[in-house]
Amino acid sequence: MAADEGVLGGILAGIVQQLRDTKMPFGYPEKMTKIYELAWLLQPSIEHAPDYHTFVPLSNVVILPEMQKKAKAGRYLSLEHFRADLYQLHTNAVAYNSPGDGGGFGDPCALALSQRHGRLCILLFFVSAAGTMGLNCHRRMLGAEFIKLAARLLEDARVLIAAHLPEIQAAEARIAPRASTTRM
Repeated sequence: MAADEGVLGGILAGIVQQLRDTKMPFGYPEKMTKIYELAWLLQPSIEHAPDYHTFVPLSNVVILPEMQKKAKAGRYLSLEHFRADLYQLHTNAVAYNSPGDGGGFGDPCALALSQRHGRLCILLFFVSAAGTMGLNCHRRMLGAEFIKLAARLLEDARVLIAAHLPEIQAAEARIAPRASTTRM
């Protein structure tokens, strides 16, 4: 990895770390939780979301630790490549969690089932980290709430990118001439 890819990668890895460290109230009782880390730490578990890859091909799965690893390795050669992974993360959330159209956790029957049991406590269908959480009874997010969380992650990423945009553009400018000469 060249030094310029390392500079860009360091900036982008820092943005991912800030997203991973973002805390919001979650659970019952509510406590401050690294919510994006909770949602996008691991790939979806086949055990908890067996139909996930029906809606999201394995090649399209995006999780925050992999984005961070990719950034640190200098594999993002532009901000657009980085943004593409962020948008894919959101697209995956929509694909799997859309009520009526998504996977098992986007199923409107899940809400009816949770209401029948007297609480909004269902499995984290949306979640990559479901495999590590098991069936602990936190207040779970329904599909629509998970889609909102993915949209919020995109907005938080946009703000972080804007804060670092001059540095990102300078690093990209140093990478671009070298990248075009290596393609010839």
